[in-house]
Amino acid sequence: MLRLKPLARCLSLALSTSLTFGAFTALNVSAAEQEQASDSEQTQRLVITGSRIKRGNLGTPVPITTLDENAIAASGVTNIVDLLRTTPSVGISGISSQNSNFNVQNSGINTVNLRNLGDARTLVLVNGRRYVSGVPGSSAVDMNTIPTDLIERVEIITGGASAVYGSDAVAGVLNIVTKQNFDGVAIDVQSGFSDQGGGDKHKFTLTAGSEFAEGKGSSVFHFAYNEETGLKSSERGITDNFYDITGEGTYYDYNPSSYSREGMFLVPGGTNWHVNDDGSTVPVNWPEHGFDRSAYRTISVPQKRLLFSAGIN
Repeated sequence: MLRLKPLARCLSLALSTSLTFGAFTALNVSAAEQEQASDSEQTQRLVITGSRIKRGNLGTPVPITTLDENAIAASGVTNIVDLLRTTPSVGISGISSQNSNFNVQNSGINTVNLRNLGDARTLVLVNGRRYVSGVPGSSAVDMNTIPTDLIERVEIITGGASAVYGSDAVAGVLNIVTKQNFDGVAIDVQSGFSDQGGGDKHKFTLTAGSEFAEGKGSSVFHFAYNEETGLKSSERGITDNFYDITGEGTYYDYNPSSYSREGMFLVPGGTNWHVNDDGSTVPVNWPEHGFDRSAYRTISVPQKRLLFSAGIN
């Protein structure tokens, strides 16, 4: 019996050790299963569809027409609005240098009219921010105030913009992105003449910029001078007082206005009186006393632009 006790004690110790190891293994397996189940729960995807889920309006895809600086430079325009009017989405401007010859307060202003829905319904942004209006009593922007050579690209959106920007973007949005990081000096000199006379254009621009703080910041300086001599009706045969109708001779087309060249007086009773050169007065006879101002009208309004811009980013 004494010899069997150590053997029984060894078997008891081995059995106890085996049971303990088995319990430890079972605990490890249970923890691993729980961790795997937890990972599977985290990787599960839940898809919900419905009309009340909030979405970011700025992330909604919309068609964009882009004009980059290469297209602007290749066009040779002195004013960005001249290039914009060649795109299909831009209509006839309500105010421009070609149709504001009788508009005293807005003469020479250039606006953009997307889809022919009205200049005030086209929202103009510069670097994503609303630009100040150039027409009194309207939200229309005068594009003459934006330097052409400082533009990096122009983005045109013609659909779905009013949901983000409001009713002044019903026709669309015109976002002008300017050059932010410009390192160096650029000088642009242009001059254009017509062999028919009139309509001369001159341009001089200076752009300079540099980086600082190890490229973390940059500064840009821009100066521009543009001049357009304009075009009078008398400088083109089709709008002059004289018309060659048949090609065999010159015929005068007299088109008097309702104003007399020397002036007139309205006498009580409804009679208009014309003042002759000698000071005498006679009742107004429009074919005789009317003033033909066709030759003094302008096809293109003369303009001079002096722009200065500076920025630090």
